[in-house]
Amino acid sequence: MPVINNSGADIGGVIVTARELSIAWSNDPNYWKWVPIDEGYNSNHTVIWFLNFVYREWGEEGEIAELIQVSWLDVEGRVKMQNLEEGREYEVMFLVIMGNIGARNFPVILKLIANGEEQEKTVDLNNLRDKGELVSVSVGKFAATSSGDVAFSLANHDSSLKEGLSVKGAIIESRS
Repeated sequence: MPVINNSGADIGGVIVTARELSIAWSNDPNYWKWVPIDEGYNSNHTVIWFLNFVYREWGEEGEIAELIQVSWLDVEGRVKMQNLEEGREYEVMFLVIMGNIGARNFPVILKLIANGEEQEKTVDLNNLRDKGELVSVSVGKFAATSSGDVAFSLANHDSSLKEGLSVKGAIIESRS
């Protein structure tokens, strides 16, 4: 799906819905729950409006993947470079909602692979300032080429149980 602003203009980029992401264990209702986009996620954040608008325009049902509990957290996405404008800089961002999980840490490794280069960083999702609100978590930036794929992930494979995360999808948005 193209990335558009509030006035409906294409601002360059691609939306990857939660269903289009590869989420480990997401088909097992013991670990993840699929929630329709307009149920229980009321926010003033522009992205919610924007994604609701895009889903309706494309005739698709939007869903949020709501984590119940897992120890192996793995969310991956992949987009073909041919869907992007060659030479432009893009930023990959996961769209997530963090519930209140108390004082526990929730570190995740964010990884971006583009043009044969790998970027990796660790972010504690429990430090997100807007609990219960949709926020974007930057994975990294890259310059689009004429071929290949952009791969990105959000993961934590330690043995601790994780909960309180909802995944809306990802945006690959033009920065130039």
